[in-house]
Amino acid sequence: MRDSIYYASDKDLFDALSSKRKFFTESILHEICNNRGIFLSQDDERSSLIEYISVLPHSVYDLEYIRQHLQANVRTERNASTKIVGEALENIKLAEILTDFKDSRNSIYNEQYNIIQSSNETITIDIDYEEIDYGNTRLRQKQKKSARMEIKKASNGEISIRHNANERMDDITRNLLKHIKKNVPEEAKIEQKQIELSDINSAALRTEFFIQLISSINEYSLDDVTTINITAMKNIIVTEEEQTSVQQEILGKLKSALLKGENLLESKEYADLNKGDFYISGIQWTIKDKEKNKFRIESNFRDTKNCSNFEYDIKGMFEYKDEQYLKTIKPVVGIIKNDLLQQIEYNALTIIEKLSEENTETNKL
Repeated sequence: MRDSIYYASDKDLFDALSSKRKFFTESILHEICNNRGIFLSQDDERSSLIEYISVLPHSVYDLEYIRQHLQANVRTERNASTKIVGEALENIKLAEILTDFKDSRNSIYNEQYNIIQSSNETITIDIDYEEIDYGNTRLRQKQKKSARMEIKKASNGEISIRHNANERMDDITRNLLKHIKKNVPEEAKIEQKQIELSDINSAALRTEFFIQLISSINEYSLDDVTTINITAMKNIIVTEEEQTSVQQEILGKLKSALLKGENLLESKEYADLNKGDFYISGIQWTIKDKEKNKFRIESNFRDTKNCSNFEYDIKGMFEYKDEQYLKTIKPVVGIIKNDLLQQIEYNALTIIEKLSEENTETNKL
């Protein structure tokens, strides 16, 4: 099967330009025409503009402009992380391992690696690769993508890896971990720690993971829970309407407890929602800093049934200025974002360890 197209038909162009209104607004469509010395009436409807442009002859540079514009509007991905611990990791040389690893991946998967070592303990890797999606419009099937992986090695040898949350980066991380393990003695005990609840089959404990997580960010106060995703236990069959109804009920109880200023874990609302066979599998919430700025955070399990493949991100900040919140959400970058991501990673693993102990004790009874 071909992995690329050699020409774009009128239909390919029409599908690409029609894909999403926010990608190709009327002004952008006029700009495409203006760049070619074609000036159309501002009164023309979007559909008419798309039909006109799609039948024009296009050079490879014209097509690349359209492709780049589509890719520039792709939603930013969440983060995922994993950690490996073991005494044998203290003496490994990460830089040498990564150089060997990138060469092996490049020859097979045509991935381009740019390794930036800011210190002996921190390494950032920018990865460029191509991805093909045959379910997409033909102009969008082959996309150039970039991803970032951050690796930190603690003094005790503990290695933390954070990367974009997608299947390609999951595969790269799995193979990197195998590569690292090859460089330690066979008898050495290496443990991998991941943020997942697959071994915990209690709906109440799975929900408690998120309730504890949203309240665990140091130096910030919990402000609101804006959205939740819920999942039924495997033995429960529900309709979409029933699931939506339960989701709204649980969200309402969480907001009720927050409005009362209660500890969520000790509130009556939390006790009520734990009586069912549903659990929270994703959540979006806001926290406040000391200056009252609000930060929007989201996290979820990509595999909702097994509660695995944990994803999370800091979506942005609403700045508090002149005794009111600005309506535009600002991106969070640098030290602040890194601190929040690290807290989520550390707290999530800590909570899971406690819940696993509780789950073990419950199963013994």
